[in-house]
Amino acid sequence: MTIKEALKILGISENNKNKKLRTEFIEKIGKKQWEELSRIGYISHGNYGNRLSQEELLARSEYVLNSFEEPIKEKLSFRLENGQVKIGLEQENGTWVYADDKQISPFGIYFLTFNKYGTVLKELEEMINYPNIKERDLQKFFEKHPELLKGDEYDLIIPQATIIGNNTNWEADFVLRPFDQSNFCKILELKIPQFNIIKKERSGHINFYSELNTAIQQLKDYYKAFHNENTKKIFAEKYKTNVFEPDLQLLIGRKWDIKYNSNMLSLQRDSNIKINDWDTLTEQLKRKFT
Repeated sequence: MTIKEALKILGISENNKNKKLRTEFIEKIGKKQWEELSRIGYISHGNYGNRLSQEELLARSEYVLNSFEEPIKEKLSFRLENGQVKIGLEQENGTWVYADDKQISPFGIYFLTFNKYGTVLKELEEMINYPNIKERDLQKFFEKHPELLKGDEYDLIIPQATIIGNNTNWEADFVLRPFDQSNFCKILELKIPQFNIIKKERSGHINFYSELNTAIQQLKDYYKAFHNENTKKIFAEKYKTNVFEPDLQLLIGRKWDIKYNSNMLSLQRDSNIKINDWDTLTEQLKRKFT
């Protein structure tokens, strides 16, 4: 492999002024490493964005770093600029020089990382903003990404959990089992973001839309069902989970005006149900996962 071909692999221009740096770079890396780079594919300006995803780019960059001898690992740096990966070497004075002649000091080196949850949560945002979103679509999303519901507290997520009571056969959207079995399970019910929550004030009084009241009653029915010993027994046999006095949570609607916070807090206290809107949930997930 020629130096020209090797430089092309990582998008390093043949016309760079710092020929000494390019030659030194090739000598340090060695022909074997360049052949390996060629085998795994181009990380060049022309290919990035068309053939490589960000995750693939990061994986290949890490692969390159791991293929070098220990001294080289300490001297090599990647920089992503305008869709192009550029490679640099540390100089004797401690600065870093890239193949395009740009220099940066050590404190100016940044590590670029990619978090898959950024894409996942963007998908969730798009879903809640879609006017015709269905509850089943939201259900499937969390079934695909149960870790968003698990957090650090729960070890098992049971979707479409069957609750069999006296002459009833319900399906809760999710039942969450805690790691610590001395804590309470949680029943989570999803309602679409487009459901209205608070009606306009009339004569100083606040009223809630029927969708919210119906959802609250639904969760109360689930809670009451687990007072039945037979219901608890059937559930435990099917899901290997003992449910006693479960916590209740409802996801519904969009973020309400801050002036109604006291009304919503009172409703939650009176109903013993934690009520979240989709906007607040998304903000919480972003803080936790990105």
